[in-house]
Amino acid sequence: MLGQIVLIYGILCIAICILGFQLLLPLAEKWIPGIWSHLAVAVTLLLALAPFLRAILVKKNKSEEFRTLWNAHPANRAPLAASIVIRFVIVMGFIFYVLGRLFHVSVVVILLLALAVVAYLMFGRWAKSSAHKIEETFFTNLNSREKRAEYLGQKKPEYASRLLDKDLHLSDFDLPADTEWAGCTLRELKLSQRFGIQVVAILRGGKRLNIPVADTRVFPHDRIQVVGSDAGLEAFGTELGKSSAGPLPEDFADQEVVLRRLPVTEDSPLANKTLKDSSIRNRYRCLVVGVEKEDGALHIPNPTIPFEKGDYLWIVGEKKDVEVMMTV
Repeated sequence: MLGQIVLIYGILCIAICILGFQLLLPLAEKWIPGIWSHLAVAVTLLLALAPFLRAILVKKNKSEEFRTLWNAHPANRAPLAASIVIRFVIVMGFIFYVLGRLFHVSVVVILLLALAVVAYLMFGRWAKSSAHKIEETFFTNLNSREKRAEYLGQKKPEYASRLLDKDLHLSDFDLPADTEWAGCTLRELKLSQRFGIQVVAILRGGKRLNIPVADTRVFPHDRIQVVGSDAGLEAFGTELGKSSAGPLPEDFADQEVVLRRLPVTEDSPLANKTLKDSSIRNRYRCLVVGVEKEDGALHIPNPTIPFEKGDYLWIVGEKKDVEVMMTV
């Protein structure tokens, strides 16, 4: 854990230095005269680095783990002391780098300035509070991403690994789009009685329903999280696959919806009738989507305007129904 903190905050410090010298320093030299530009950049960079350098320097030094290891055995003290020294050297290295690039003074002066900065990092209230806020924000964001992944079913819950000791497993199953289980309640499906499994959560889009009740219904594309033995989960998965509607019917092509252009002739039973009076939808199971006039203009059907001789009706319906209507 300590190594991760040093690595992460060290990378952030490197990024701050790069941005400071490549972007901030040229701007400061352009707008601020003389040595004041370098002084402004130095103060800005050290303030930006302060929370991260302090975390590298003092993190875990007073923790319960550190004291336990220190007191447990004398052999532990040398590595612990070495870790403190290494972190001190890293922090001094960043401060030396910033001051050395900005001020051409003796090494002794830079060393004294660096020690003063380190003393401020260790005892300054602002550095301490800023470090705590940044660390708290970082781990809050990290944990929130993990919790969100768990919430959306992209990561197994924490208790999933503990189920293995009891010969139980947590698995996710997606309901097919054409499942015959769509709209059924958990009570009707009787998953516990049939397969010996328990539904612990249902994920639907961006929503999660934990511990659903027996009256909860399932729908296509639901992701169901269930707990059970290997045999029960395997049987459930097999039955779920069989719940699909199956192969397409042989007359599936005949059920295709088609669009046809039907002329209204003088002796047509549709002539001089309104859309409402013709009962095309109820009688022929077709839909009039447009009325084309003799001038070629296409109009949205008006239920109160009669069809006239010379009109063309644009009809939509199943192929067999449209063919029947075309003979009218």
